[in-house]
Amino acid sequence: PVSRGPFGGEMSSPPSEGSRSARGAARHGSAKLSPMTPGDIPESPLAAFEAAQDRLRALVAGRDRAVFIEPPRTGAWCVVEIVRHLLFAEQKHLGRYTPSRDWNPLGLPPHNMNPRRRGQAVEWVPTLDIDEVLEAWRTEHERIRPFLDPARPEIQSTLAGTTRHLRSHTAVIERILRARR
Repeated sequence: PVSRGPFGGEMSSPPSEGSRSARGAARHGSAKLSPMTPGDIPESPLAAFEAAQDRLRALVAGRDRAVFIEPPRTGAWCVVEIVRHLLFAEQKHLGRYTPSRDWNPLGLPPHNMNPRRRGQAVEWVPTLDIDEVLEAWRTEHERIRPFLDPARPEIQSTLAGTTRHLRSHTAVIERILRARR
């Protein structure tokens, strides 16, 4: 007999007493599988992305704002510039699924890219106010989120890639902040 698993897929019935899998299960302990707990269920790509955003926000919360504007000795972006870049990345990668392609001018594209809005280059607004950037990013995410249909595989793939990008930059921010202690 066939039964349905927690995600609707077919599962075969438990192994019969003399079957190969029953003999293997006997060698390894039990023929029964443990029930899935909520922690065993894979996180949705959108939930993973939002958890990574929350982690970054928690990382910068309550810190002295001066550490966010000091550039690293390497000459790389400071923390605020990285967060501005993450705002831009969400607009670029996830904003393509929205009906209108608007750019928040607080975003920061890579040096080799300047997206266009209605045929004109976007005028990026420099800022060193991390709270302003985080608020703009929150607003952009709220605008984009309704269009991130979990049933569309291409959106799930884009979310997964954008989450990896966010986590990578969060690790850089952690290193910058650790070096400033």
